[in-house]
Amino acid sequence: MLELKVVVLADAANVREGLLSVIGGGLSVLRYPNYPVPLQADLALMFQISDVVEGETHAIKVECVRVDAQQRSVPDDPMFEVEARLVAGPSPEPAVRHRNAPLAVPLHNVGVPTPGEYRVSVSVDGAVLGSVSFEALLVPDAPNPFGPPEDEAFNRDAEAEQAQLDPES
Repeated sequence: MLELKVVVLADAANVREGLLSVIGGGLSVLRYPNYPVPLQADLALMFQISDVVEGETHAIKVECVRVDAQQRSVPDDPMFEVEARLVAGPSPEPAVRHRNAPLAVPLHNVGVPTPGEYRVSVSVDGAVLGSVSFEALLVPDAPNPFGPPEDEAFNRDAEAEQAQLDPES
């Protein structure tokens, strides 16, 4: 049996030596002055495997869709889809019935096209085992980390610095 025990959006996630490391887990709101923007997140997943036969294969699918106020999928193309196969290997300790299978899905460059609510669903062998939602808000006065600084003080300081470098202007 394969169960999904953890599904979380995070600033960063990675897998090392069978362990799932998560930094800044629990991302649920994006605030930007304009869209589209990159998601700038990883999806951290932890599956628990019980009573699985060595060599058994499972199809994993991660899909993100926009949802409406009633939590129904908006009939657009999915924002992204990722598919993978999980193949059960030999147990390093045969007496252990439950094993963890961590997975970190990098989503930093996935584009968030518009403000709205989105749901990331995780399916195994066609059955949805879990999901996490996030909301992309349009906040006109939010800082824009993906464009030039629009801070008046920054621009004024840059102009003063340029004048010092080029006194003839």
